[in-house]
Amino acid sequence: MFVYLFWLYIFLISGGFAHTMRPADEREVFAKTIYAEARGESREGWLWVAWVIKNRARMNKPYWGGSKIRDVCLHPYQFECWNGKNDISIDEPGLYKDILQLIDQIYPSGGSDPTGGADHYNNPAKEGYPAWVSNCDVVRRIGNHVFYKSKNSSASAPSTPVGGSGPCKSGHIRGIPGNCAYYEECVNESYMKRPNAPGTAFNPATGNFDHIGNVAGC
Repeated sequence: MFVYLFWLYIFLISGGFAHTMRPADEREVFAKTIYAEARGESREGWLWVAWVIKNRARMNKPYWGGSKIRDVCLHPYQFECWNGKNDISIDEPGLYKDILQLIDQIYPSGGSDPTGGADHYNNPAKEGYPAWVSNCDVVRRIGNHVFYKSKNSSASAPSTPVGGSGPCKSGHIRGIPGNCAYYEECVNESYMKRPNAPGTAFNPATGNFDHIGNVAGC
């Protein structure tokens, strides 16, 4: 019995139930992400953060979490407010209620995008300008946040068809052996060559993008 309890304790403190303990409701996760990321910003700032999340879900990129808003919000290391957390506490319920009312106007599919396709933002006063910024166009600054649009987004970036071994599954990504500057993404059953963000490369060991220093051969 003691051995069982000991291993149960180890399992729990190591985050064994981390995923299931997170909120299951997509609307709740969406609102809590905006609350934690932008509660000190204006209503317009909330709206733009919300649309960055929606635009990522619309683009359905595996490295951003896919096509569901909840998965985009909770994808590892994309939204800092969820790093190492199972939930986000609400200390200002009135403000949180206002955010819920805001997202109800655009969730799950309402409203028109005021950002022009923005898919990134950051707070330069806290974070400076990370390497990925060079692969984006600045869209606008609102309060403490600068909003960006990827240069290699599906709407703007040129892509180069590359060879493959028959049809592939749309959205699948893979590295290119010996090439740390580009990766391949499946579009319409054919792989397209796309540039990596500066300082990053696709890591076949993890199946995701990583710092270039962590990728073997780069």
